Amino acid sequence: MRLKEFWQLEFQCAFTADSGNDYHAACLEPVRRMIASLIHLPTRVVPSDRLPAYSEVTMDVEVDNGDRWMEVCSISRRTDFPSRYRSQPRKAAAVDHNVLVLEIAIGLDRCGYNWGIAAEA
Repeated sequence: MRLKEFWQLEFQCAFTADSGNDYHAACLEPVRRMIASLIHLPTRVVPSDRLPAYSEVTMDVEVDNGDRWMEVCSISRRTDFPSRYRSQPRKAAAVDHNVLVLEIAIGLDRCGYNWGIAAEA
């Protein structure tokens, strides 16, 4: 499903691998709940049926619109950004960090489409 134009909202968060946080796993359920509260239809998080070349892992948020489960959001851990970051603490040696990038991509056209279905019910 696509409207005349492709509308996608993207959020990207770069973080160091040694931060101790797995932002990818941590954001799955909150993003699913946010979409469910806006669209008012059943939602679920599933592994993506296609892994983009730039992604280490991708999960999709899908909406059950009564006809089928439709993907409305993808959440990926990207690998195509610079993989190292050097920090320079005061009076200490420079430290190299591995960098991870979380990407949340929401199809606003698909959200609007499914919101319309829910509004008609």
